Amino acid sequence: MDRDRYYGIAALDRPRMLPRAGRIRLGEKVVSERGKEYPRELDYFNCVDAPLVAKAYGDKPREIDILFPVNDPRTILDMGYMAYGHTGWKCRGTGVIAYNREVDEEIECAGEDCKMVAEGKCKRQGRLTFICYLVPGLCVYDLVTSGWRSIENCLSMIETLGDLFGRIDGIPLKMFREPYSSEYTDDDGKQHQQVHHCVRLDVAETPLKVRRIALGIDSPLEIEPAEDNTADDMVPRSVKKAEAIEAGQPQERSVGTDPIGQMLEVIPKELRENIMTGLDICNLGIEKELELLKRYEDQPDKLLGYLHALADGGAKGNSPQEQPVSQAEKSPRPTKQGEGWSF
Repeated sequence: MDRDRYYGIAALDRPRMLPRAGRIRLGEKVVSERGKEYPRELDYFNCVDAPLVAKAYGDKPREIDILFPVNDPRTILDMGYMAYGHTGWKCRGTGVIAYNREVDEEIECAGEDCKMVAEGKCKRQGRLTFICYLVPGLCVYDLVTSGWRSIENCLSMIETLGDLFGRIDGIPLKMFREPYSSEYTDDDGKQHQQVHHCVRLDVAETPLKVRRIALGIDSPLEIEPAEDNTADDMVPRSVKKAEAIEAGQPQERSVGTDPIGQMLEVIPKELRENIMTGLDICNLGIEKELELLKRYEDQPDKLLGYLHALADGGAKGNSPQEQPVSQAEKSPRPTKQGEGWSF
């Protein structure tokens, strides 16, 4: 019997969903002196309906660590003009077209100029869905806002992540509650300034590290080299100096300041410089260099011959590791010519 063919329960063959653990709000409901309830804006995130977030960040956090669980911008930021009734939404539009659920047909949407918007029965809305990755539990939270600036800020960051890194999910982000000022004109024509607070998103790491996260931790990262016609004053002096070093010229090593330097210090001066140059040319890595220095601790001349054999094998396209020690010991010793290292 083919177990794979008869595995599963058909009724459960549907997409899995992460449970919603709560909602982070941008305001609170208060009661006026006349007993009327109205919403009031807050300068922090209201986590009353997200107790685990409040436990992790306190009662009045102004920044929260988040990430998006899926690579679907429309799922992460659901936005539109929404009109609600007693049983849920009854009309949803884009500002151009809308779907009226009550009459089950598509209609024209006037957006901000719609009569229902003017009456307060419909309003623009953005719902951001995310994971608070420093909060226990594999679940999602959401945040609903009708603020134009907040919706635009979230949309801009989502599009930027997709354009720069090719994905939006799994990237550590910071969500900020940030103040901004706006002006309005009253009925008498006087200008007034108000301070409001919006939602802003930003990456929690450097762009280079975010790029590594987006590519995968084991993926190689390459940076495009600078153009040859770069203005001289735009190139750091250290880069100019590095470019001026000829291939094969030894790098500077500090004798006696590290394990390799301490072992080089006991080698006779007349051999030390050539051995240091040979190590630089062969580029074996710290572990291999230490191994060779210990092996030939009392035979520096044989170490020099071995490095010669490694360099000669590398020039012919052979792997240095394939070069036997016996052959290295029989190889002629390299000689120093001018400022370089020659064979």
